Amino acid sequence: MMKRASCCFVMIFTLALMAFSSTVSYGGFIYDIAEFEQFDGTDTFTDTFSDDIEPISGADYSIFGTFATNRESGGLLELNSADSILDEGEYVLGADVSNSTYFFSSGAGGYVTSKFEINDGFSPQSIIDLTIFNKASDGGDPATFDEALIEIETDNLGNKYAHWGDEDTWFTQDITADLIGVTEIDMKLMINNLNQVTAMWDFGSNGSFDLIKENYTTLSFTPGDSTDIYTGGFFVGGQTAVPEPTTVVLLGIGIIGLAGAEVRRRRKKMAV
Repeated sequence: MMKRASCCFVMIFTLALMAFSSTVSYGGFIYDIAEFEQFDGTDTFTDTFSDDIEPISGADYSIFGTFATNRESGGLLELNSADSILDEGEYVLGADVSNSTYFFSSGAGGYVTSKFEINDGFSPQSIIDLTIFNKASDGGDPATFDEALIEIETDNLGNKYAHWGDEDTWFTQDITADLIGVTEIDMKLMINNLNQVTAMWDFGSNGSFDLIKENYTTLSFTPGDSTDIYTGGFFVGGQTAVPEPTTVVLLGIGIIGLAGAEVRRRRKKMAV
């Protein structure tokens, strides 16, 4: 499950398209994660998924969904929609760090990073995601949401998009051509000592980042509530059915998952 650990997670994704004529159904997703790491500026939590023990909610992780037996094997954790929670037509599965040793603090810097493997192809209308976020000290909703996210989305036509954003603003870039033949992807969110966050993608996991969005948001570390905790996590999501558009309106950001309201709704339901 992990070498040193704490993992918990947040899930975020919603559609931003309208004007449909019919509906197309999908059977979910299967992705793999080979490594997850969280560094709080001092201590590093690393999970290489090499002990063949599936993550469960507890001292190390907070889980959204339930990993079935034998999902962790051979240095990979399988992220299968069969293990997810079905919530209003969306599959949601993931984990965030729950060990306070690795929580982030203002001015300390740090990062979260993950290595995903796409061994079963990109599933239509699915996302893989990495996030840093806050929650109240009791694990519930904070008074003010503060977060940074990075993701890759596959739409219902098979197009791929990089998304990055925070609780208020989202950005997108078409990366369909960049992912032809790619079966491994590293994603990273890095916090500097000014609490600014940079999003980074390594298509092919070759040690060189292909897409970097530098200092695109700044975490506030909610000065109004000093008891808030900040952590990171990974997740995957997908839809059981999506609209097939005759005309698709992308609201200026492509078919994007992750609206702020959806984040808040999902967080409220997460067990800690």
